[in-house]
Amino acid sequence: MRDADARWLASITVILGLTLLPGASYVASMRLVQGEWGLSNAQAGLVFSAYQFGYMLAVVVLLPLTDRRDPAMVVRAAALCSVAGHALFALTARGLPSGMAALALAGVGLGGVYMPGLRLVAERFAAAGRGRAVGLYVTAFYLGTSLSLAVTGAFLPLLGWRKAYLVMAGCSLIGVTLSRWISGGTRTARPDGGAGRGNHAARVDGEPDSPNPSARAAPAPRATAAVLRNRPALLMIGGYVAHAWELYAVRGWFAPYLAALLAAGGTSEVSATATGARLAAAVFGIGALGVPFGGALSDRFGRTGVAAVCLATSGACSLIIGWIGGVSWILVAGVGVIYALAISADSPVYSTAVTELADPRHLGATMALQATLGFGAGFAAPVAVGLVLDRAPSAARWGLGFGLAGAGAILGLMSVLLARRTGGPARGAS
Repeated sequence: MRDADARWLASITVILGLTLLPGASYVASMRLVQGEWGLSNAQAGLVFSAYQFGYMLAVVVLLPLTDRRDPAMVVRAAALCSVAGHALFALTARGLPSGMAALALAGVGLGGVYMPGLRLVAERFAAAGRGRAVGLYVTAFYLGTSLSLAVTGAFLPLLGWRKAYLVMAGCSLIGVTLSRWISGGTRTARPDGGAGRGNHAARVDGEPDSPNPSARAAPAPRATAAVLRNRPALLMIGGYVAHAWELYAVRGWFAPYLAALLAAGGTSEVSATATGARLAAAVFGIGALGVPFGGALSDRFGRTGVAAVCLATSGACSLIIGWIGGVSWILVAGVGVIYALAISADSPVYSTAVTELADPRHLGATMALQATLGFGAGFAAPVAVGLVLDRAPSAARWGLGFGLAGAGAILGLMSVLLARRTGGPARGAS
């Protein structure tokens, strides 16, 4: 990686991390907000899901626009939108409707930063190192979330949830300032400007000679139909949807799960909430190490093989972690770390594979479909888990709730294995 590329990648990664700084402040303080507003578990999940809805709305509108406009411009405007939404949540939200509206606005901002930024990264780096570059960028998603949980959890006992949240939103303003210094454009353009159907086998498995997605070309007509005919890309998008279902179920409910275990042991509500957030931050922070490794491994061993191993591992963890809360904190922590590593390691794999499989003329539309379906699943999963928590017997609620996340991982594993068969054997597989 050239020095200029490394500096550029570091800049856009820091911008994403700063945008996400208040992104988990609601999750960190969920039990306190839930008690203050009188929310059920399903309603609490719905507030969190509004963040994913805003994200989904942004990518439907903004990501196809990057086929014709500079994504860097979108990133700059969206970073400010994210700060505004989080600040409004801390200052004005008083219940379910206002809380959802504020977080939806913040989600629009995140969608306008993350996915256009991901496109910029994918376009700048050649195929042989693209998985590693995307992995480093996506790592900021996990580290930003972990830092948000940790710092918000530290501030909760001192400031209360509103002031703690507002501090985090204020700190993310730094990302708005930094976003002025990034620019779009690609280092490498695809010479033929097209996507030969015969190249799918190589590109799904990340062969070194896979062409880089080209610079933005004029969109061809009937882009949606063309995207839907791209079966290898659709199957990898299916894996991403399952990954998002599991990821946002865990991201929304793991910290409250730990807080509930602490509260059941006699810890006060504020202390249990703050400690649960900090413990979840530690687990997710360790898990973030999986992101760059997953991207680099997929460069070497193929996208589908790495994604399949990750889905199988995270799915197994989903099926057991909710049942072991009363057994041992060491066991919960150990399974939690494996869980976080597995659920993060495949994050860059899907996005990298989709950028490689997409027709360059429809790259924005393909990524928009990926993001819309993925974050649609991310919207539904926290609410679905909340419904299970509300209705399941108390002794089984967490086991069944996280088990629902694991069911999605199993479906995703099937989709990725079909993509492997459709696109040809993974490089390095026996």
